[in-house]
Amino acid sequence: MIVHGCDTVLVEHTEGSRYKPGLFGYPAGMLERCESFKHGTVREALEETGLELDPLRLLKDRRYIASVTTKDGQAMVDMMLHFYELDRRARRPTLLDESKETKPRWAGVMDVVRGKYDMIDVSGPVMPHILDVLGNYYYCHMLRKALYGA
Repeated sequence: MIVHGCDTVLVEHTEGSRYKPGLFGYPAGMLERCESFKHGTVREALEETGLELDPLRLLKDRRYIASVTTKDGQAMVDMMLHFYELDRRARRPTLLDESKETKPRWAGVMDVVRGKYDMIDVSGPVMPHILDVLGNYYYCHMLRKALYGA
């Protein structure tokens, strides 16, 4: 999850994706041989969004084994969630126009929490956990803004 202020980065899946076109998710992908979760996260963020993340600022969250609905049916995936907050004092960065499989876009955190986007179907506690993390982040961001104006 990449956040900046009250926004988060989602990717809309296109025909080239293994997911149904039009569904949204977070930048993600497969690890390359001998690649750590952290470096895979940084590489995938760059490939799918154009954002260069500092691996030292990634906050590791949780690891999940979950069932994900793809175009071909169900697939079991081993995933690690990472949280990354971009410098909120800086301007919101511009995203790539489109990659082979996805179109990145900024989305309001609360729009995601409230279900405005048709997200990829992931079984188990993954999506409720993501929504909980986003909701808590938004609450803390708004509190910090009210108290400190930043």
